[in-house]
Amino acid sequence: MTGKNRFSIGIIFLGIIFSMPANAQSNYYLLYDNNFSSKVGAEDLLTIHKAFYSFEDKYLPPEIFTGNKKSSTYLNILYRGSKNIIDYPAQVFLKLVQHEVFGHGARFSELGYDGIVYNLNLTPPFGTGTGFTAAWTFPKHATTIDEEMSIDIAGVEACTILSDALRTKWVMDDSTNYNDFFLYFRTHHNITEYIFKTYYNNKVGDMSDYLMQMNWKYPNSPDHYTAKDLVKYSIINSLDPFQFLAFYNWCGYIISGRPRAKLPMIKIGEIKYLPSFHLGLTPLGAEFYMDNYLKYQDRTFKIYGRIGDKRFENFWGGGFSAFDIFKNKNFYFNATADFWNQPSLLLHNSNDYAIHNGNAGFGICVSATAGLKTSKKSPVSFVLIGGYKTDGFLAGETLADGFFFRTGLAFLNQ
Repeated sequence: MTGKNRFSIGIIFLGIIFSMPANAQSNYYLLYDNNFSSKVGAEDLLTIHKAFYSFEDKYLPPEIFTGNKKSSTYLNILYRGSKNIIDYPAQVFLKLVQHEVFGHGARFSELGYDGIVYNLNLTPPFGTGTGFTAAWTFPKHATTIDEEMSIDIAGVEACTILSDALRTKWVMDDSTNYNDFFLYFRTHHNITEYIFKTYYNNKVGDMSDYLMQMNWKYPNSPDHYTAKDLVKYSIINSLDPFQFLAFYNWCGYIISGRPRAKLPMIKIGEIKYLPSFHLGLTPLGAEFYMDNYLKYQDRTFKIYGRIGDKRFENFWGGGFSAFDIFKNKNFYFNATADFWNQPSLLLHNSNDYAIHNGNAGFGICVSATAGLKTSKKSPVSFVLIGGYKTDGFLAGETLADGFFFRTGLAFLNQ
């Protein structure tokens, strides 16, 4: 198939999507896959989070002091603020679970480690707020330096996956919930936190190991990576507008008791648009993301690009996601396509553990999500996600090529 034919098919495909009516509304998922991947973890934890704050809001309403007196207003503000004693530790703990279990733990599982154990603690004053992941049984082979680095960065990578999933739900719902703020801010800035601790506190851990291994991998480079470099790169995370909108809604809840706020987006004709920016890390170096969220006639799209730091290698990528491409009372369908151009990674074959260089150059990952409702009026649906990926680094997916499947239940956000 020629490039011209692929382009024509793509235009026709987008035209069909844009012309079909839909009523976009996010789903919350309970999913399973073999590696307990960060994408599965993000969705499962967001569902647990949704259930937690729905229960909390039912039994701890926004107002408990009645009357028109100013004292009632101030007491309700104080009461809503005091709920953070519950909300903040719960949300930060979910961030920790995503980082350790569905980040480091998922990479350990993917690369053949066994006997994986976790230490997870609540935030002060309930605990130390720290955690770690370890494996008692090593794989039959020694992991390569690229695989080692993928383990080091897996925690912050997983948190980025969760913050992205939350952004997508906000765009689909046209609103944010006050109870998402701490979870979003801490996952979006998890990589910032680790970088700053490494630079300012000389913290030994994921980031220091990553920097050491990057410099080992490229010993002949005249300009090695330092924590100060990553601090400068992490400034891109502050450009994300979603964190400020979430904070504004959280303040609105504390002051007025409003649990949800409309998500303001830039209007370009009939299309609504909002960008987001963040830093990522790979075994090839840092990379910079621009995520573009669009809505057209209640249909949600995400188009993103990523460009790598060219200090060591030249690499880049991008992708496209469409939600509710086809939708009726019984069925819905989402699709995602990712592509990249990268040097090869040093990987192990899953069958014979032989070391090989992954495919260099152009790579792809395509996946589709199909949801079948249990009944026309039910908010619950069975969901199956399937796809294929070539060799290469893609956040939230395995390093090696192969098919992947995830399955579970979806719950319509009502």
